[in-house]
Amino acid sequence: MFGPTIPNPSAGGLLGGMVYEGYGPGRCNCVFTTTYPYAVGPRLGIAYQIAPKTVLRGGWALAYGGGAYGGESTAQGVGWNSLSFAPVSFGAQATTLRTGLIYNLADLYSVSLSPGLQPQAGTINSPPYYQDRNGGRPPRINQWNISLQREITQNLVVEASDVGNHGVWLQGNSLLDLNALSTQRISSFGLDINNAADRSLLTSPVNSALAAARGFSKLPYAGFPATLTVAQTLRPYPQFGSIPIHYAPLGDSWYDGLQVKVTKRTSYGLTASGRLPGRKRWTWAPKTPLGAG
Repeated sequence: MFGPTIPNPSAGGLLGGMVYEGYGPGRCNCVFTTTYPYAVGPRLGIAYQIAPKTVLRGGWALAYGGGAYGGESTAQGVGWNSLSFAPVSFGAQATTLRTGLIYNLADLYSVSLSPGLQPQAGTINSPPYYQDRNGGRPPRINQWNISLQREITQNLVVEASDVGNHGVWLQGNSLLDLNALSTQRISSFGLDINNAADRSLLTSPVNSALAAARGFSKLPYAGFPATLTVAQTLRPYPQFGSIPIHYAPLGDSWYDGLQVKVTKRTSYGLTASGRLPGRKRWTWAPKTPLGAG
């Protein structure tokens, strides 16, 4: 994945290189995300008869969704070595099931583990995602309801319920960009995004006369494409484009509402049921990701 604190030899030693999961030479001796061990989902339900025709019911539960990170390969954008099995002549089989796939296992792991694998020379690449440290935490829904049911007549029942849930740790991929050029960062270089002249400078190539006149023609590192904009040189990691955060559990959801239900049992061949639902709201919080940096 992308390593914010890893020096990148392909970008003149600037921070922001590749880091490799696992243990051993060239790897971080770590795992990118941790598994959440406490996803226990209890359920509780109660019913109490207040009066002969009135019943109070309630329920509560914790439910969990599937985890975003399942231990799969996480080096998006870099790629892995692959082996091909081709026939030696037209019409011949590439391999047979009885012998299996015969190959040297070490050939699959000959991919370079260099922190400078990206960017490629003379280009600005988008590196693999930055993996949120809490990507192994599954989304959790806290659910509850309490209802009061009353028999009005022998065939007519009215029920009023308060039903709600609160979801946390919902997956919010790419909500944050580690390489975004914020207004605050632009201001740190003495530029104002609201100034037309400064906006023109930011969108001009580094090798333009305007950039040279304003003192912004210096390349971040040798090999940086001089035709890119001044804005690109001011990014936190100028050797890359967007650097989204993956598996970030930043989403929340809420639902709470009064639900009223009237049920008319079969009478004279007629059955009717009506319900008034509540409302639901979703929020994806753009806050600092867990474990960022």
